[in-house]
Amino acid sequence: VTRNVTPSMARSGPQGEMTEYRKIVIKRDLEMGVVMTVFRQKAERLTVQVIMETRQVAWTRTADKTDGVLDLSEIREVRPGRNSKDFERFKDGKDKHNDNTCFTIFYGSQFVLNTLSLGADSVDEAQKWLTGLELLREETLAAPTPVLIESWLRKQMYSVNQTKKNSLSVKELKALLPLLNYKVPCSRTLKDKLQEPWANDLNQVRELMTIFIDDTMRKTNDPEFTVSEVFLFSKENSIWDEKFSEINNLDMNNPLSHYWISSSHNTYLTGDQLLSESSTEAYVRCLRWGCRCVELDCWEGPGEPIIYHGWTRTTKIKFEDVVKAINDHAFIASDFPLILSIEEHCPIEQQRQMARIFKDVFGDKLLAEPVEQLAEQLPSPTQLRGKIILKVGGGASRLSWERGHEPWTERYQENLLSLPLSLLEKPINILMRAIVKITAA
Repeated sequence: VTRNVTPSMARSGPQGEMTEYRKIVIKRDLEMGVVMTVFRQKAERLTVQVIMETRQVAWTRTADKTDGVLDLSEIREVRPGRNSKDFERFKDGKDKHNDNTCFTIFYGSQFVLNTLSLGADSVDEAQKWLTGLELLREETLAAPTPVLIESWLRKQMYSVNQTKKNSLSVKELKALLPLLNYKVPCSRTLKDKLQEPWANDLNQVRELMTIFIDDTMRKTNDPEFTVSEVFLFSKENSIWDEKFSEINNLDMNNPLSHYWISSSHNTYLTGDQLLSESSTEAYVRCLRWGCRCVELDCWEGPGEPIIYHGWTRTTKIKFEDVVKAINDHAFIASDFPLILSIEEHCPIEQQRQMARIFKDVFGDKLLAEPVEQLAEQLPSPTQLRGKIILKVGGGASRLSWERGHEPWTERYQENLLSLPLSLLEKPINILMRAIVKITAA
């Protein structure tokens, strides 16, 4: 039960509200570039601009020296505020950028994304970049395949053109051709081809290129992309029907169990299940991508519950930090219900801490009573909009007995209000009942 609403647009409104002229002005300003503070190992003043030809964002120290680039197609999120680890290095008060002038670009093709954290000189400048980057990202995702191929070719050309001139040396051409899936036997062969008479006649080269592009029945044995091949590799040939990406609210009134739910397993991990880092950012990313069921593996920590992949060397993070991160990002991408799948391994006292944290942080968002007292089926996604549901499982009861904790007695049950058990697995520990009324043992 997810819908495709991008995070920044959830804050700034749909792009349809902007006039075409306003879009043109914003894109022109981004292409011209502006000096901003780039937060990395240290805060540096660099020029940040969008290169429209190659559909990239570049940050440069001087006009002839590019520090780095990222593709618009690789942008996964543009997050407003000082909401990345890059900003944590600059909490000593020396940096004067406030929350409203900062934003972070999360990009990459792997689960652990790269970040470009920026500080603009004004709120208006920051908002312009937030709006413009989201606009360009959406345009890039919707662009037809030939346009994407052209921008890719330009990017490859510029990547090997170290001389920054309107021509390529033999060495640069040799580096470019393998990127175009053309294997060059040796530099000598390439030079021989370039010495053919027509290769030095600019007008003849243009004529041959025009004929090649216009001729759909090309008589050549050289490698090439045909129209059918371009189509096969394009999104127009995707098996997925885009009309199903849109959520029809009229279809969201069936019981919750009637839907496929976008879910995450071991949500806290950023890598493998043995040695990788656990991070609250992993929850943020999943939620902002539209995930509606995330997992919390809860274990006994020093004085407070922690989350990690038990009995492994994955790093540990505080349970409370995870709950706060979930609360901040739960309903940005979708207002349909969020399910927290809790694997419970904590002793009774830390289960009580978890219950208090859930209630204090989530407040009214937490589903603590049945939607309909006498219902014979699960409530619908529409009925549960904006609600957080707890689904609990694990071996906490067994651990409590083994460690000598007081077992679950009738006195506990009388003082604790049950969650709607129709939405949960069968109760096996105190946490499931310790959400609304919590009393000391």
